[in-house]
Amino acid sequence: MNPTLGTDQWRFRTLNRPFVALTSLGFYLLLAGFSPVAGGSGRPTLTPLPNQLLVQRGDTTVSTVTRPTRGISLGFVDGTLLFDADQLQPVAAWFGGFVRSTEQPYFGLYWHPAGPREADRTWFPILPIQLKLAGGETWSDFERPLESEVNTGSRFKGYQIGKSSIRLNYHLAWGDVHVKVTEDVLLETRGPWEGVVRSWAFQALPPGARVAWEFPTTGDLGYFGPNGLPVTLGADVAEAPVSGFRTNERILLFVASGGAGAQWESMVTARRLISAPAQKGTPLLLRVDSWRQRDRGPTGAPTVETLAAFVQHAPKLIDAFDLPPKPPSPVPGYIAAAGEKLVATEENVSPTRAAVNHQENIETFAAVKTRRARLSIAATENKPAGIDEIEIYGPAALENLALRGTASASSVVSGYPIHQVSHLNDGRLGNQHSWVAGAATAWVQIEWVEPVEVAKVVWARDRTGVCKDRLAVDYTVEVSSDGVNWSMVASSKDREPFRNAVAILPAASPGYTMQAIPAPFPGCRPSDVAFDADGVMYVLAITEGEVWRTRTPPEAHSDQVRWQKFASGLNHPLGLQIVNGHIYVAQKPEITELLDRDGDGVADHFRTVSSGWGLSQGWHEYTFGLAVDREHNLWFGLNTGFFWTNPGYVNPGRYRGSILRIDHGTERLVEVAKGCRVPNGIASGPDGGIFFTDNQGDWIQSCKLAHVVPGRFYGHPEYKADALAKDRSPTGPSAVWLPYNLSRSSSGPVHDNTEGKFGPFVDQMFVGDVGYGANPGIMRVALERVDGEWQGACFRFIDNQPYGCERMKFGPDNQLYLASLTTGLTRVRFTGTEPLAIQSMHIRARGEGFILQLTRPLATGTKLNPEQFRFRRYHYLYTGNYGSPEADIQKVPVTAAELSADRRRITLKLPVETYPIGMIYEMRADELLGEGGEELKHNQAWYTVQRLPH
Repeated sequence: MNPTLGTDQWRFRTLNRPFVALTSLGFYLLLAGFSPVAGGSGRPTLTPLPNQLLVQRGDTTVSTVTRPTRGISLGFVDGTLLFDADQLQPVAAWFGGFVRSTEQPYFGLYWHPAGPREADRTWFPILPIQLKLAGGETWSDFERPLESEVNTGSRFKGYQIGKSSIRLNYHLAWGDVHVKVTEDVLLETRGPWEGVVRSWAFQALPPGARVAWEFPTTGDLGYFGPNGLPVTLGADVAEAPVSGFRTNERILLFVASGGAGAQWESMVTARRLISAPAQKGTPLLLRVDSWRQRDRGPTGAPTVETLAAFVQHAPKLIDAFDLPPKPPSPVPGYIAAAGEKLVATEENVSPTRAAVNHQENIETFAAVKTRRARLSIAATENKPAGIDEIEIYGPAALENLALRGTASASSVVSGYPIHQVSHLNDGRLGNQHSWVAGAATAWVQIEWVEPVEVAKVVWARDRTGVCKDRLAVDYTVEVSSDGVNWSMVASSKDREPFRNAVAILPAASPGYTMQAIPAPFPGCRPSDVAFDADGVMYVLAITEGEVWRTRTPPEAHSDQVRWQKFASGLNHPLGLQIVNGHIYVAQKPEITELLDRDGDGVADHFRTVSSGWGLSQGWHEYTFGLAVDREHNLWFGLNTGFFWTNPGYVNPGRYRGSILRIDHGTERLVEVAKGCRVPNGIASGPDGGIFFTDNQGDWIQSCKLAHVVPGRFYGHPEYKADALAKDRSPTGPSAVWLPYNLSRSSSGPVHDNTEGKFGPFVDQMFVGDVGYGANPGIMRVALERVDGEWQGACFRFIDNQPYGCERMKFGPDNQLYLASLTTGLTRVRFTGTEPLAIQSMHIRARGEGFILQLTRPLATGTKLNPEQFRFRRYHYLYTGNYGSPEADIQKVPVTAAELSADRRRITLKLPVETYPIGMIYEMRADELLGEGGEELKHNQAWYTVQRLPH
């Protein structure tokens, strides 16, 4: 955080925990390993403008306020207001600073360089809204959202960003009374005053009902009229618009206006401002300003003239939020029309050298004599830089001169013996003998006693290829004889921009190629991708909480993209869908629709579609989705709420570990099924069914793909006390158990509905993985319905890439797009040539074996031998332990193997059995060749048996 911030100033929660290699939680633990500010990500800095307002969502920390897990910072030019979406009211305010996002802050909020003054929240009044019905005797507080009915009760409904103010939308419930509220907020300084303006409109209040706010009184209370002179308590607000009292430091004022008939009521420890009675069919309008004197005079009290001037020239709310929406602005065009050539511009001229990579980077230059050579690092792909070895050579390149020099560096990370300055030139390679910087920017240097002639520098993050992070992407190589005057001899300026944390290999899989697509900015971690009907591609940046968009790149030019930021301020978005032109995002606390009401190409209305499930303060909690079914309903999943460091489970909110649906049209939230652990992926699948993935851990034996059936329980209890008895099994079976060695942290699935335009795997599903190097790749799943239940086989599809695959979607070109937290954006293209593969695997009647359907015929004259097909079976144990070993492992011999006349179907005879939570049959087929002599590359399959066909 900014070192100028005081301890009372609030900041969005930053997570800086070490990476822990628990494979089935790689995704969450990698997020926990993010630094609050990633070293020099190269991300464009947001420059505050006089009329620019910013809103940021996040789990907040405020030392003087109970932490709101659904905090919303409202950033104005003159300061910041913190709104709590669970209490439905502002809870803190600061002046003198401008909240803005900066270079990849992981939801750290940074102030305008002018900086805020010392934090002081004590003056800001928290004003709970109360209600009294006509003829009623008592005032009632509204129901808090987490205690109210999720669909009809009190709940936050989003916000709209104007030119000078922000409109907050929410519903309030008092039992059977349900009221729609809009609150316009403005924070500013005016002369010697600073304050918050709040203007409410209450829709559908019962006739005669009144609303009220209680104001604390902690000093000498007085009431003042428009002329600045005192008036009698109890007068109409129109006659006494100002209430003020003296605190220990300043005069605090409340200004009430815009509601004829409003009155002050005196109580023992507070004063209550009461509205006029509501009238049928007419919104009840009220405004309350909270101001304090910034610069006190000699007496500490404002003069009559100062009060009069303030009241007569009070700030005005000028934004109009209910204007008709304007036509959307087009996404910037950059793709040439059909038949035209792409014209080189300053933006797309190719540099002369390839982008940097993790395993070896060579800098050559004209030979120069020097005593010092330095690599200065201005930016990295994510964390502070790491280098395993610096090698320096002369023109003949016969000797590594760095070995006889002395290494030094600007900083080094503390507490890690394997990361030391001395490792820069110790001759040993790999992460175990490397240097890691202790700051965002850094330099490393080799110095010699006598001048040497140098002409080449070789460096790498990790030559063994294990670590794929901390890579320097913006750097210079400099030399100096005196250590004062430096000359640049090489730099990253002539290299291709660093697009991905891990290079994409074009040869993805037989019949398919992969193309890297430049991300919106260096260090971007895409968490989902979606396409609208006009071919515009939208992408989520999870760390920054942003949505970017561009035109879908043409087939031959995946690098021709020009990004436009569409939305910002989201809280860890992990799901994106576009339904009938409406853009929906799943962020931690809610499902949100993004609207661009003024047509300027930037979302300004963030409409809350559904919320109310609550969040704990656990750093790993997310809202996983979104999926869309045939009726346009939205689906998503919630993980079980718990802390890894605490025993048991912590479920402070609703629907933890559940699959939920938002009904199209009514937007009613429905809990459909329970028992999930970390359902990091959900999608529509065969026959329009909804399928989700879950991650291995306690109660979840291995990663899996499951079909959602209403009312079923999928294995993970909400509380330990709710665990099933030992002799019982979950009612929600796994359609496919994914092999642990290939999928340790499964992510979003996708259904191939391209009708063959993506190759021979029509109606099948693909499942990603966020293993971060332990098990990257994409699995393919072929399902079939047996006795009413989905089950089937999974196969390898793409091995060893991409890293950190989080979501997948098919684009308008019927090709597969991958959003990967580590690798970035990738397109998988079908080449048009069908590979030789096991297209699907089917169980035979009565469990008498399996049938393998091939994509292409085997070679003419192929004779099958049962011993070519090796099977073993096993099952998992349903316990509360973390994962499960493969239990009851047995080899199952194939007694007969028959090839069909067209050589595309293999019938295998072997005994097949079931198990309460599924029996897995692992198969390996050897020595199978196609017509052209090609080998069956992906020759393994894993079939999960839940039911035996009749």
